[in-house]
Amino acid sequence: MNEQFARLKEITRTLRDPGGCEWDRAQDEQSLRIFLLEEAYEVIEAIHREDTAGIREELGDLIFIVFFYSRLFEEQGKFSLEDVVDGVADKLLRRHPHVFGENRTTDVKEILQNWERIKAEEKASGPHGHAARPAREAFLPALLRAHKVQEKAARKGFDWETAEDVLPKLREETAEFEDAVRKDESAARKEEELGDILFTIVNVMRHLKMDPEVALHRSVDKFQDRFQQMQELSALEFPAQDFADLTLTQKESLWLKSR
Repeated sequence: MNEQFARLKEITRTLRDPGGCEWDRAQDEQSLRIFLLEEAYEVIEAIHREDTAGIREELGDLIFIVFFYSRLFEEQGKFSLEDVVDGVADKLLRRHPHVFGENRTTDVKEILQNWERIKAEEKASGPHGHAARPAREAFLPALLRAHKVQEKAARKGFDWETAEDVLPKLREETAEFEDAVRKDESAARKEEELGDILFTIVNVMRHLKMDPEVALHRSVDKFQDRFQQMQELSALEFPAQDFADLTLTQKESLWLKSR
């Protein structure tokens, strides 16, 4: 493994050095952000497809971005790839006292509570080179952020017991949105109520051990497949008409046939 990592590290250095790749040399920590996000999502997509070869390839691309970022900061004299690896190894040792320490609990709830407690202590004491700050996860996609925030609250005992307990809240939020529409309240008010509905739906799914990002992606995939079928059927049933020019009744008929 050391040989493979050393090889990739050397390739990354060569790409960044004078005489390397001009595109790679032009990148910085800001320009690479979108590639970091894209590579992470491509890993997720390959996992969703259950594409083993794709997962392997996309994980490699993601690892390269980690190497690239580490090289950028090494050039600035701030930290190296070795610092990154040592840092995460130390963190894992600290945050798993039930494995590497004396606290030999097997209770998952306690393990997660200990994780959050240790993490908070680390932030408060500031031993790792950054000031303490509240984590808001604002960089995450909204559904994932909602799920993560709810999990954190649940670890501190602020949660419903079951998914069924959340359903009245979902009905309440839906009724508030319907009331805002009926009264033709401001767009901001309607948006707020829709946001509350989405947040509550995530809560229901979290209790059912479902991933809202995965569920929504599957629904989008299903819609795209049916919409494509609609257009293919349209070409057969209405060859002289453009799909966009069909009536809503005609499109609804195609939608039903595309199941």
